[in-house]
Amino acid sequence: MLGPPDLQSATCSVRIEEHPVTGGINGFHAARDGTLLIGGEKGLFRLDGDKLVAIGREQDTGWIIAFHAARDGTLLIGASNGLFRLDGDKLVAIDKGQNTEWINAFHAARDGTLLIGARKGLFRLDGDKLVAMDAERIRAFHAARDGTLLIGGQKGLFRLDGDKLVAIGKEQDTGGINGFHAARDGTLLIGGQKGLFRLDGDKLVAIDKGQNTGWVKAFHAARDGALMIGASNGLFRLDGDKLVATIGKGLDTGGINAFHTARDGTLLIGASNGLFRLIQRPWAEAKVSPPDSYDVNRGLPVPLEWTVVHPCALALSNVDLTLSGIPQGWSKGFNLSNDTQKAAKTISATIAFADKKAEPYSVQLLAKEDTGESVPLGRAVAVRVDWAFPDYVKYYSARVVAIFGVAHATVFILLIIGARWSALCWRVLTDPVWGKTGLWFYFALRHAGPLQRWIMSRWFDAVRQKTSRQPYLPMTLSGDGRGPVGRSTDLLYRDLKWQRLWVQGNAGMGKTAMVLVQRG
Repeated sequence: MLGPPDLQSATCSVRIEEHPVTGGINGFHAARDGTLLIGGEKGLFRLDGDKLVAIGREQDTGWIIAFHAARDGTLLIGASNGLFRLDGDKLVAIDKGQNTEWINAFHAARDGTLLIGARKGLFRLDGDKLVAMDAERIRAFHAARDGTLLIGGQKGLFRLDGDKLVAIGKEQDTGGINGFHAARDGTLLIGGQKGLFRLDGDKLVAIDKGQNTGWVKAFHAARDGALMIGASNGLFRLDGDKLVATIGKGLDTGGINAFHTARDGTLLIGASNGLFRLIQRPWAEAKVSPPDSYDVNRGLPVPLEWTVVHPCALALSNVDLTLSGIPQGWSKGFNLSNDTQKAAKTISATIAFADKKAEPYSVQLLAKEDTGESVPLGRAVAVRVDWAFPDYVKYYSARVVAIFGVAHATVFILLIIGARWSALCWRVLTDPVWGKTGLWFYFALRHAGPLQRWIMSRWFDAVRQKTSRQPYLPMTLSGDGRGPVGRSTDLLYRDLKWQRLWVQGNAGMGKTAMVLVQRG
């Protein structure tokens, strides 16, 4: 991203002057008195605070492209309409009779000769005259440590041999060569029309061909050692042998043509869409209005809204934003809207809290910086999630069933054990009246033969002891055909010596008798 002039803290840039004022910005020059001169598509400008003041309007310079401070203090300016000298706030044309067209670069040789690279070729300044040396279109110069002068031309890379240009690195299709950068480790990087290259002897090696940089035009070594690269497709950072795009969304800078580090450390960027100021880590300085805390029923969507006030806020997009403090998938994405006059962005997010249990959440909005790190935007939002009545039913119904199931199983086991000694327990397990109540599942188990034998074995023993003198009680069974009166063969297996008879009145009468009869 590109950011505001008042911050030293992702990387973000803020436009200082727009394209209609300056046109594209091509170069910078810091004068001895601290004045910063800026070359643009629409002429020469002086930076006054955050304003650009046009100077030298008496001359039709066209594009201002390059600067050179001579040893005698004279400032030479290369433009699309030729060579000029700055005299106060006025521009004076030099050798109008020589058709150089665009002057792109200067190089002061060790012997004092000033070489000038132009569209019409290579020139040498002799007093106030320009002397043609070679017709190759020249874009940039670089003096190597061994004294070799490398020249970037329209048709590739050259080495100056006397007054002749010798092509090198032909194995690579670089297109035009626009700039050079000597790294701290001695590596020479070369910016070309078709990407970034490294010079290895007399050979050129392409770097990260997969990254679509377009024309590589400018280099800037940051204080932390990072190398920033300006290209026609935006701003990039060199990470090993990879080029990482760091700008291009939100604020449209267009191609990056030049860098300048001001005395206060601010990095200025000259781009095809105007002048920009680069900011480091802007989100620490952003003013963020987070939403209030929320109490919400589980499953209901919660709308949250943040307002971020910062010149860099306009560059924020969906891919920069995340929410922490909630499981993945709960956030339904972001809706973004801009207020360009206030340099503010409103960020709306909808969250569906769908956890299995009610609990509080701390929702934090995060923004990604160009380093890849996500940092907080404002404070976290407290959201307390509670349940609606259906949630309670769903959650607790299984527990209630389990509790009742265990309780009933316990009661049933106690009834079975107690039925061997207690008539009440026996009746609960066998009486049809009880079976019509909520204990029907107990009553249904009265048909379990082995269980009945185990229960009845003690009853038989007790009855035998009590009726040893009169073992059988005479009785007559009668009924009106509607009551459950009859002989039972289902409760006791036939291998028993005794057969059980039971008599039961109409439902609800509570009359139950048990009679033991001898088989046969």
